[in-house]
Amino acid sequence: MPDNNQFHSFDMTIANRTSIVLLPTLSGLVILISCLGSFVGLDASSLWTDELFSAYFADPTLPTFGEALTRAAEDVNPPGYYLLLWAILRGTGLDIETGSRGFSAVLGGLAILAVVVAPTKGVGTAPRLLAGAFAATSTVWFIYTQEARAYAFVLLLVAGMLASALRCIDDLLVGRTPVLPLAALALLSLVAGLSHYYSILLAGGLFTILLLFCRSFRALAGVVIAGFSVLFLFLAFLIWHQAQVIIDIHNTWFSASFESLKHTTLYGLRRLIGTRRSQLMILVLAGLAVWSLLARGRRQSWATFVRAHVAAALLLLIGSFLLAYLYALGVTLVFTPMLSERLFTVLAPVVWVALAYGAHVVLTLMNGPLRAPAAAMSLSLTVVLSGTMVLNRAKDSKEPWRHSANAVASFEGCTGATLPVVWWEQPYFREDDPERFYGFYLPPNPDRKWLPINRDDLLTDLVRPEVQALVQDTAMGRRTCQLLLWSVHMRIRDPEAITEALAATLAGKARANDISVTIVNPKDGRSPAYLFVLQPLSAADLR
Repeated sequence: MPDNNQFHSFDMTIANRTSIVLLPTLSGLVILISCLGSFVGLDASSLWTDELFSAYFADPTLPTFGEALTRAAEDVNPPGYYLLLWAILRGTGLDIETGSRGFSAVLGGLAILAVVVAPTKGVGTAPRLLAGAFAATSTVWFIYTQEARAYAFVLLLVAGMLASALRCIDDLLVGRTPVLPLAALALLSLVAGLSHYYSILLAGGLFTILLLFCRSFRALAGVVIAGFSVLFLFLAFLIWHQAQVIIDIHNTWFSASFESLKHTTLYGLRRLIGTRRSQLMILVLAGLAVWSLLARGRRQSWATFVRAHVAAALLLLIGSFLLAYLYALGVTLVFTPMLSERLFTVLAPVVWVALAYGAHVVLTLMNGPLRAPAAAMSLSLTVVLSGTMVLNRAKDSKEPWRHSANAVASFEGCTGATLPVVWWEQPYFREDDPERFYGFYLPPNPDRKWLPINRDDLLTDLVRPEVQALVQDTAMGRRTCQLLLWSVHMRIRDPEAITEALAATLAGKARANDISVTIVNPKDGRSPAYLFVLQPLSAADLR
């Protein structure tokens, strides 16, 4: 008769083989679907405020590289991404929405590939693809792969920096001097620093941790030379760039107060961990690890299963993450406030690659009857749940610049009129021209003019003589456009106070309820747009 143990052994072999195939297959499918999904609905939302800045600094109508560099260098952010985007738009002839967001989608896909290949020897396919699936369903990746901003490019560069640093670790552990990996790390650090300043903080953390693994003077000298080369070249660029920047870097919205730093840190960490589905994946990993440790008993510890190169890699990743944060905190407290939640966006690939190593450790611990299939099944389920995030693509979720512009264009006589808009001082635009924002989606009209109204002193600015004259001309029919005020990128807490201030200008000819307030806010939008429109008045009202 057949041995029952044989059947049990055969069943477990099938289960183990199934678990080996299931997790990487599902993870790979989630990555593929997410990457394809990043190209869906590129123009579903209008560009929002920060993307409109990119449209200005990477303006493809600038005819020469020199002019593009001059324009891009005026921003407080380094010009690397703007110049690359300018070249892409010039070369492809694509419009700014499709071209810039499509470029970010391509870069985001490459960033996932870099995360998958970043871990070095010993890390299997399943942990790599699991980390890639986590990255491809994270909030950070989901947002920035469809935005005309530098972050998708920076995520790719940071993943490349990590891959180079991890290969440096492998060489240093066996006493070799990592010449090529160090050169790659230095080059990628410089390019990343020319695209986003936060990435240079991570570079500092990586080079600092690498010093701990140097076993010879030659290796130590190599790391020091590479690190200081990056530092000196970056400082030279920083000195040049600060002379080109138009705004005062000491007068920004960043703050060094305890409450601000606390809020920034917690918000950044929450965004880094991502959605509840992504958090579930981390909880499942932690639960499986605890289960396996308890199952193996007290005699066997983590050290039994964590090899030297894995421990060193985790030290590099965790240490560089913490050092980058501490460096940012130090600059904020000593020099000028610069810490924001976007630091954690730049550091996201560190978490993703660390997850690959963490998954490798957990799956190693889980190797055994029942535990391996259970781990694969549990992780596969969380991967599939996370993959449903792709269903949120092609939704209108940005500030409604385009929607409100379409509404204004539908009003009779408004496309060529003087348009009163809530505005803020923009030192980049020497002519202080709202055309770059409010006019971006309006039909071109040479007769259009703008009447900026200061958002920081809105009610006071509404009684300026030129504003009062515009409101009165509208009421008396001398101005055909009925729009009295247009606001985007600013949440107006008390629209009634504005309608009353506008109505008071007419000295009783109109009441506040003669002014309609249309709030344009796409579903799941960041902030609404407000259109204050004067309803046609009767002849009796105008006497």
